[in-house]
Order: sequence, then C-alpha cells, then structure tokens
Amino acid sequence: MTEENTNKIFIDDKEYDLADFDQDQLKCVAQLRDIGIQQDNLRMRFDQLDAAKSVFISKLKSSLES
Repeated sequence: MTEENTNKIFIDDKEYDLADFDQDQLKCVAQLRDIGIQQDNLRMRFDQLDAAKSVFISKLKSSLES
C-alpha cells in the first residue's frame, strides 16, 4: 500500500479514491497507516538499541584489555 496524497491510495499498483470507501474500509486504511508509523518507530528503536549494544560491547572489551 502506498499513498500519493490523502485522497488516494495505491494497493497492488491500483489506484483507489478514499472518497469511495465505506467506513469499514476507511478504518482499515487508518489501521494500516498507524501500523506503518509503528513499524517505522520500531525500526528506529532497534537502530538505537543496536548502537547502544555496540557501545557497551566496546566498553566491556576495553575494560577486559586493561
């Protein structure tokens, strides 16, 4: 699912006008948008945790070499 603007949505390379959607379909679109935001947030959080892990591994290695 991709979006060009807030009135249209593309699913499997087919364009849909949200004005033609019923309430249930609009709720699905809202859920999909929220899921996308959550996925982006989780990716960012994973990157942060991965970086923090690297810092602590380096710190531990340095302390063991001393």
